[in-house]
Amino acid sequence: MRARPFLALALLVLLAGCQTPPPPPVLPQMSFAHLAPIKLDVMRVEVTSEYQAPLKPPNVEHLFPTSPEAAMRVWARDRLQAVGNAKIAHVIVREASVTEATLAVDKGFTGMFKDQQSERYDAALSAEVVIRDSRGQPLAQASGRVVRSRTVTESVTLNQREQIWFEMAESLVKDLDQVLERNIRDYMAAHIR
Repeated sequence: MRARPFLALALLVLLAGCQTPPPPPVLPQMSFAHLAPIKLDVMRVEVTSEYQAPLKPPNVEHLFPTSPEAAMRVWARDRLQAVGNAKIAHVIVREASVTEATLAVDKGFTGMFKDQQSERYDAALSAEVVIRDSRGQPLAQASGRVVRSRTVTESVTLNQREQIWFEMAESLVKDLDQVLERNIRDYMAAHIR
């Protein structure tokens, strides 16, 4: 008889210690379809990547909800429109890296009362658009490279970090979009319709 109240109390303590983790963030679908397409006089657009993610620290791009490399594939699908009947446009992702660096934090008494910047993410994204004829010979090309950095605080949650990573990948591609569009219009004007 005496064991029942003790068991009930122990069960309550165990249940109080269990917390359901927060649900993962609901991130929007990355898209660049709201931007006017660049109409190329080609029969198709192909995307390839020369970037090989190391899949180990300090690199973290493989942990992103949408990696910079995957975001470039979305960009090519949404922004480059094939409207010709010959030639091929190749989008080549040259670099799509994000590294994490641990920042020094104040571990002293005053540091306990601060929410300090604890990690920095350094990202680099570069790509090239090449138009080739039916024999594979390059006719025109345009390229671009962008970099971004972002820090996070010690208190950032996993969900917040994933949101930051999503925003970082999207911002990288938006930056590269501006560079590539300008260079495509400057160096590939003969192949734009």
